[in-house]
Amino acid sequence: MFKFSQSSLKDLENPDGCPLKWKAVWVDKEFTREPSLAMLKGSYFEQLWLGSGATGEIVNDLPRLKNGKKSTDQIRIEEQAQRAKELFDPNHPSWLGYTINKTQLKLSVDDKEGTADIWATDKEGESWLIDCKLTADLTNTWGDYGWGKDYDQLDLIQLPHYSDLFFEMYGHRPKMALFIADYSPKKRIEFNEIVITEDRLKTKNFRFAQARKIYDEYCLEGFPAVPSLKECKTCKLDCKFRINEP
Repeated sequence: MFKFSQSSLKDLENPDGCPLKWKAVWVDKEFTREPSLAMLKGSYFEQLWLGSGATGEIVNDLPRLKNGKKSTDQIRIEEQAQRAKELFDPNHPSWLGYTINKTQLKLSVDDKEGTADIWATDKEGESWLIDCKLTADLTNTWGDYGWGKDYDQLDLIQLPHYSDLFFEMYGHRPKMALFIADYSPKKRIEFNEIVITEDRLKTKNFRFAQARKIYDEYCLEGFPAVPSLKECKTCKLDCKFRINEP
């Protein structure tokens, strides 16, 4: 049975996406999408701080300058990873009060799965799932993940998704939080609890149910090819519908 993650769900929901390519990436695992530089930076940050990223891909370095030296971004990311370690170190004066139980916690129930960056326990013994993000500028309000926006304006479906999976596996509902660091000159860090409402849980359940319905229909009728310059450019399938750049 194919298990939906929040990433595969969002990819299937993409109105400009190609279902045939989606199947090759998520179901058949014929190839993986090429990570953007922003994704590489995020994986590098998690590698330095947590020891690995959610995908399991190891990123031990970032593209260097022509002279072989580290870029300013890379240096700041390394400094932010060190600060993050200190904030979760009980022996450091900056300790936030959370003890890490496990990083990159695999969650899986029935036809759904996910990977929580941090499972921690606070001083009262309550469980927390902490989702870690890296961004160029925490004040940015542009794009789908402009962390300067109000959180209600962002698609944070992974949080109710992880909350439900954890509850079904461990029998208690964790508190949820976002830890966001940027590598701007100010090197900001935000740590905020996110309260999961019943409406958010219902919306999450509806989206996953719709995705499963679409997936089942495609399995019966075939996954259609929906070519476009953008999708075909990063697709490694030998497809007769491919659109090539002129």
